[in-house]
Amino acid sequence: MMKDEAPERNEESNTSEVGNRDSKGGARTPLSAAEIQEWLVSYLAKELGIDAREIDVETPFDNYGLSSASAVFMTSDLSEWLQKEIDPTLPYDYPTIAALARRLAEP
Repeated sequence: MMKDEAPERNEESNTSEVGNRDSKGGARTPLSAAEIQEWLVSYLAKELGIDAREIDVETPFDNYGLSSASAVFMTSDLSEWLQKEIDPTLPYDYPTIAALARRLAEP
């Protein structure tokens, strides 16, 4: 995926597709902070209608005008993409893309 492309959306489940299954379609492999960061950048760029290159991963989410509702939707989509439960308040505890991606990449 190119940096400024938004993740592909699955219309049925409203989730993003990601190719991190093993060759037999089995368990997901852990994603790196860089991969999660790329997803977050693409997601925010699409939501905000801006080019992904305009997003600074060290800028707090509030500076992009992300509403509480938008943050909840983002964590919900991210949770589905990662296939693990994510507390919707996590973006407040880790208020930048880089910080949130690092936290989510932890085992």
